[in-house]
Amino acid sequence: MEKKIKDIIPQMSLKEKADFVCGQDFWHTKSLPIAEVPAVLLADGPNGLRIQEDATDHLGINDSKAATCFPTAASYSCSFDPELTALLGDTIANEALAEKVGLLLGPGINIKRNPLGGRNFEYLSEDPYLTSQLTIPLVKALQAKGVGACIKHFAANSQETARLINNSVIDERALAEIYLPQFEAVIKESQPWGVMTSYNRLNGIYTSESQELLQEKLRKNWNYQGMVVSDWGGTSDRVATLLAGMDLEMPYQDEANAEKIITAAESGDLPIEKLDTAVTAILTFVKKTQQNIHQSTFTEGQQHQIARKIAEESAVLLKNQDNHLPLTNFNQTAVIGALAKTPRFQGSGSSKINPTRLDCPIDFITGNDVTYSQGYQLDSEELFEEELLAEALKNAGKADNIVIFAGLPDSFEGEGYDRQHLDLPQNQNYLIEKIAEVNSNITVILMGGGPVILPWAEKVKSILLTYLAGQAVGSAVANLLTGKANPSGKLAETWPKKYSDAPSALTFVKDVKNTQYRESIYVGYRFYDTNKREVAYPFGFGLSYSQFKVATPEIEKGNNNIQVTVEIENTSSIAGAEVLQVYVVGSKKIPTAEKTLKAFQKVHLDAGEKKMVHFELQRDDFAYYDVSTKKWQVVEDQYTIYLANSSRNILAEMQLALSGVTDVKIPGEKIHPSNHSNEHPFAITEKDFAELFPAEKMPTMAASQKLTVDSTLADVKTVGGEMIYQSLISNLEQAIGGDPALYQMLMASIETMPLRSFKLAGAVSEDDLTQLLKQLNQEE
Repeated sequence: MEKKIKDIIPQMSLKEKADFVCGQDFWHTKSLPIAEVPAVLLADGPNGLRIQEDATDHLGINDSKAATCFPTAASYSCSFDPELTALLGDTIANEALAEKVGLLLGPGINIKRNPLGGRNFEYLSEDPYLTSQLTIPLVKALQAKGVGACIKHFAANSQETARLINNSVIDERALAEIYLPQFEAVIKESQPWGVMTSYNRLNGIYTSESQELLQEKLRKNWNYQGMVVSDWGGTSDRVATLLAGMDLEMPYQDEANAEKIITAAESGDLPIEKLDTAVTAILTFVKKTQQNIHQSTFTEGQQHQIARKIAEESAVLLKNQDNHLPLTNFNQTAVIGALAKTPRFQGSGSSKINPTRLDCPIDFITGNDVTYSQGYQLDSEELFEEELLAEALKNAGKADNIVIFAGLPDSFEGEGYDRQHLDLPQNQNYLIEKIAEVNSNITVILMGGGPVILPWAEKVKSILLTYLAGQAVGSAVANLLTGKANPSGKLAETWPKKYSDAPSALTFVKDVKNTQYRESIYVGYRFYDTNKREVAYPFGFGLSYSQFKVATPEIEKGNNNIQVTVEIENTSSIAGAEVLQVYVVGSKKIPTAEKTLKAFQKVHLDAGEKKMVHFELQRDDFAYYDVSTKKWQVVEDQYTIYLANSSRNILAEMQLALSGVTDVKIPGEKIHPSNHSNEHPFAITEKDFAELFPAEKMPTMAASQKLTVDSTLADVKTVGGEMIYQSLISNLEQAIGGDPALYQMLMASIETMPLRSFKLAGAVSEDDLTQLLKQLNQEE
């Protein structure tokens, strides 16, 4: 690609331009032989590479080439360590270079609004600041080696149910303070080569068609210079997406959308300048990939070792009664649980990696008289099986220590559907309760993509959370149990005591087509701490085998910043790491969260070592978003700064007076958590929520009078199209073949699938779809 981009575009015909912005196949941008522009490979995998050579799909079903499976975002976010995420980006780049990948489709940086989110394992946190600070170094490291990052899903993609049609109804302040800050920070600080739009609508408009998102915020306000790409099959109206500023549609399906682009350009409905802008963005991306001079030098063993390091430094020790851990050795240890032999180490869907190897925990727990019992059926919720339970009880009764592996099976969470509850399978809870009756020296290893309820927590000695820790999970767990590695992870999301405590519990996936984010800015710890609600484990929580002493911090106010300095000491005989966290307490003059994370540092200390830790806060860290002025404002007030090691464990308080606005009138007082009982769910009425939309009616999607490509299978049945409904399902079943995993995934969301998705799946053609809609709408 030697020619300058400005010289290439005049050589292209309208058809070539229309084709160029639609992709070449499932995973490549389109080549342009007239200008020697090559096709570029895009690859799934925020926590590793998913590259398919044969049958292709975007749901992780068909085989892919072997690649290192690193811990998922739910896991590595608990490291609270930007240096570690930089290492992750650098290490993934090694394999991406070797496979000639131009753009890695990740990381996913959406906010975890609700603990039942089926794809939460692929996202980092409930907090936008933590998300941004861990993502920026990852993106920079990846791109420093010549591999582009594509942050996703832009924006407000917080559920999997009806994800292709759902409308996220969010007030302006919540967007500014919760759902967009991490995207803004990552874009401004690291300029990722790609931004992927989400499937959902946002306030009534598909994100891929939103000029406010893609033009005003992304391009104008944030000065984004890269390429905007659709999620796979995530466009409804291709011409509308070009008008909004979405450049590349993926994957290629057929000629229909290119023809629509040509027709719109010829009629003047699509200015040619808009099409040229998209072509330029894609060409600019391709040129970046061709300028890479980096060499890929690595071994599979080196990659695996780094995967283990990340897993070890991300694990969270939730309980360690009487310093039960670390174990001296594994002698006389009973290992119980099917997950010890078949560990859950990654999520399902588009991020599912074919690992280069897999460390099964049972292979690394070795010693004299180590026994193993399956304990439960992993793919069943049957309460118990007599033989499995009897064997587990027998082995537990003879052991000095018991290590039980528990967690969520694949069927409980995954791309395309949300979790149904926060419980572990009943057979696992029953097993742990029965084991505790014969021997209390129990360590539970938890695997899964999100919070679970632990009814037996008081009956076991220790609990170690791995989330989904990648292919080195087995060796990492063994090292953590014996103290070769010291747990230092902190929870990047709050674990509630029960699901009804979650601030979005009453609105999450209750309405298939419209989801009202009635909790507004009160997401995660912002709600729980403001409401003084008891939680199982707070945001930022995590234990260590070491003990730390933190001195009284000193605060110094400058012209535009605030310096906080504190000494921390490891008072134990074990080297370890602590994460110091700085929270700002909101002004009492406005409805806002009690506290907000504004800084953190992970501090590694040898036994007996002391270190001085420095934090710098900016005036903007005390600001709120004023919807009336469209600006960030600081209220004149006396502020409190907390130094903590979780959102609930405050180590020190500091006071600070700031000047600012004095006449403050903003909506939201009625939904402030302090006005709601701690004993009942956070029940915000639609009327109170509507007050957050003062300028206009809430952007709710009404039922359409006519069926369109965005209508669902449920809509087809509603208008009496039962025969067409059955025919579409039959076509879909034939298109996916006999794959049970894909069938399960699709059946979980079948009723909410828009008709256009059947075209992507190969179940209907463009012409078929047009004729179906005419028939359903009773048109001639």
